[in-house]
Amino acid sequence: EQYVSKNNIDEQGKPLPIVTIYILGHYLEEYQEYPIIRVKRQILEHGTSKVLESGKSRFIESLTHDCIIIQIPSLKKKQNKTDELEKLMDIFDLAKRHQIEYDEKGLSKEYFPLLRRLRKAIEEEEVKGIMDVEDEIIESFKQKETEIEKALEIAEQERKRAEEEKKRAEENRSKLLLTAIFLKSQNYDIQTIVNITGLSEQEIKDL
Repeated sequence: EQYVSKNNIDEQGKPLPIVTIYILGHYLEEYQEYPIIRVKRQILEHGTSKVLESGKSRFIESLTHDCIIIQIPSLKKKQNKTDELEKLMDIFDLAKRHQIEYDEKGLSKEYFPLLRRLRKAIEEEEVKGIMDVEDEIIESFKQKETEIEKALEIAEQERKRAEEEKKRAEENRSKLLLTAIFLKSQNYDIQTIVNITGLSEQEIKDL
């Protein structure tokens, strides 16, 4: 929709570049101390890896995008927020579900339309319904994840138990074989060795 929308063009009718924004309710393990991450493209000449000037090709600008990743838990951990965008993103604190209680003081007026738009969206019944359904889906996923984790834990316990039983069985068999070898060396008849060890006649003959 963003690609084909006629609203996303400049005064000359050229398409505006798209910036993808990901607002994560979790953090990326490798970058958890950085609340807001910008990922910028580089245009390279393949043979030399020379960095070429970006912004010149409409084709590249239209089909590849810069990216902003916002990690809400990392924002919550940061005590002193000096960046305006970091302050603004407190709006998306997932703990304040379906509510916006935000002090506009100290925030640039350019962000006011976003606040108003979010508040208006939350007041709409259709949007509320969608958010409620999303909550149910998220909760369902959490329950499934818990069930899967428990199932995996049980499976791992069963695997370890099976390995231990196999190891014990192999150790017992080794002992029986040693016993059979000893009895055979003492000229016990095969049937007696079978009765003592539980090994088959063929197994004893093969020793």
